[in-house]
Amino acid sequence: MRKQIPLIKKAGAFALSLGLMFTLVSPYAIYAEEEGTVTLQTEETNTQEQVEGNNTLETPSTRSFDVNKPDIEKVYFDAVGKTFNVGEEVPISVSAYDAESGIDFVNVYVYYSQSDDEDNNDYEEINLIYNSTTNLYEGKILAKNGGYDKAIISRIYAVDKCQNFSNIVGNDKYYFLISGGENNNLKNSTIESLGFKENGKSISIDDQVHFTLTVPEKDSKYFTTVNLQFYNEDKDMYNTITCYNNGISNVYKYEGLLYDFSSGKWTLESISSYESHLIEFNYADDMKNIYFNFEGNKDEESPKIESIVIDQQGQFVEPGDEVQIHVKASDNEGLKSYYKDIVVFHTDAAINDPTHYVDLNYDEEKEEYLGIWISL
Repeated sequence: MRKQIPLIKKAGAFALSLGLMFTLVSPYAIYAEEEGTVTLQTEETNTQEQVEGNNTLETPSTRSFDVNKPDIEKVYFDAVGKTFNVGEEVPISVSAYDAESGIDFVNVYVYYSQSDDEDNNDYEEINLIYNSTTNLYEGKILAKNGGYDKAIISRIYAVDKCQNFSNIVGNDKYYFLISGGENNNLKNSTIESLGFKENGKSISIDDQVHFTLTVPEKDSKYFTTVNLQFYNEDKDMYNTITCYNNGISNVYKYEGLLYDFSSGKWTLESISSYESHLIEFNYADDMKNIYFNFEGNKDEESPKIESIVIDQQGQFVEPGDEVQIHVKASDNEGLKSYYKDIVVFHTDAAINDPTHYVDLNYDEEKEEYLGIWISL
């Protein structure tokens, strides 16, 4: 009996990702071609009996399903081009309608920026609340502090109760200016200590490395990760090791294997963090004294997916039905698991959450990977 070999290559973080397509019409069909691509196959849905009132529509039954987008009829935003002081709230209202299943929610994305600092920006998502008196979805956008001088509504989207959506995106039409903000973002910090247990040693693909570094405690609230960038001069290549503090201290660590490193000498080149903005670190010692020699060549050949079988191929499935996905795969250097192995289902339909993940588990007896998807 063969030993379990989950679908991750030994020398790289390669997760199985299959572009299997499915439709959200209920009941709906899953159909797999020989190559493993699932193509859309639907049947006509029954006409749903509409209940009066846009926001009192019942959720459709499993025999009748809304596949049509809601309508964003009008956006009411009188603040375009106006300037607001930090702390003020800017009103926005949206008229949205869905004749079949009704509106589930309407949200807006706001992008904050600072004109003289491209690294200083932020996003915020705001849920608009339905007002039964005005029949509008209403909310307020904060002129927030942080040095921002402009706020753009980058996306407005409406989702119905069957998760179909319509949106307005990438439109600079809706914006306002902000006055009185102060940019307090941390630009630079210091590495107080850096420990590398395997410093100067030769490391193989199966060896774990241990990094521990500290920063000033007052700075640690600004970032949860620190990136150590290494350089291989012989191959003119860069690679990064990320240390984490889990948001609870000023100590950042990485303990584990090295992924995607080619053979040769790797020397520390720079230290930084980039979460909401770039933070660069000062390190008193010479970074060239932090290095290791990596033994072994990077495996650049992807695993081979030999077969994909869906047990309900070509059939209509309803909510609660179980769909089994069987996958067989091989690799030139063997397969080894560092992360969960998954199948990714994705639909081209305009729905709010178009992606569904199914975990794969290895069946030693059948020598294949098995995933089970419970239809929603």
